Amino acid sequence: MSKDIMDRMKQIRADLMGEVRSFDVKGLGEDGGPLTIYVHPVTAAELKKIWSHTNRVDAAIESIVQRARDEQGERLFKDIEFDSFMRFWLPKYIIKVAMQINEDVNSMTYEGVIDAVGK
Repeated sequence: MSKDIMDRMKQIRADLMGEVRSFDVKGLGEDGGPLTIYVHPVTAAELKKIWSHTNRVDAAIESIVQRARDEQGERLFKDIEFDSFMRFWLPKYIIKVAMQINEDVNSMTYEGVIDAVGK
């Protein structure tokens, strides 16, 4: 793929999703302190994994596993940790974190994507 096309795709992604954002979740960090979660713009590969779940709880957990990053942009959780969320995370944390992580996805519309890409 040419550099021009790659640059345009990166620009479209930035326009649609915005920049890296972060938020704190009380009680999930070291020694019971806050855990800062960084969220990068969503990728098609992440969306495919998240939307492959028919169960909403599984999709919410998958979104956390796929999208939660540390300050350096590394994933906070590995795929194998999916089951530990089901056993150890309280539902209120799963819902709160997934809603904040997916704030950008929830605001996406087909029309917005078409406008950004061009008809």
